[in-house]
Amino acid sequence: MRRFLYVNGQDISHLVLGLATEKEIDVLDKNDVGPEEYLNTVQVFLKENKLAVSDFEKIFVVAGPGSATALRSILSIVNSIKFVLDAKVFPIEKKADEQDSYTFKLCLEGKIDEVEHKKYFFPIYENAPKITLSTKDELGRAL
Repeated sequence: MRRFLYVNGQDISHLVLGLATEKEIDVLDKNDVGPEEYLNTVQVFLKENKLAVSDFEKIFVVAGPGSATALRSILSIVNSIKFVLDAKVFPIEKKADEQDSYTFKLCLEGKIDEVEHKKYFFPIYENAPKITLSTKDELGRAL
């Protein structure tokens, strides 16, 4: 049986995980957790559904746009899965106001460009990073 996993960590306070067989979505869970809990949440989700990452034919992951912290966290996890298991991972772009069920369905129907990156992929940020200059000198004194 063909199985598919959907992962969306573009929102800093939610992680959406979905399972599908063939063209039908079986489970779509929205978890109210932050990035520090993403890995555990994925593990619990798979355990509850009696699955392992290696059971999936394809893994679709939302690469953005979204929260820089959330995207870096979830993409680090998924890139690690790709590295360790040589899994077929497909990064997708999802509009913030688009429902996950709609995006996942488009993935299953092949209506979203599936460009499997041969290496690893990077987040699509919502805004440019805000990097500021330090207000302290080398000794930690206020400037």
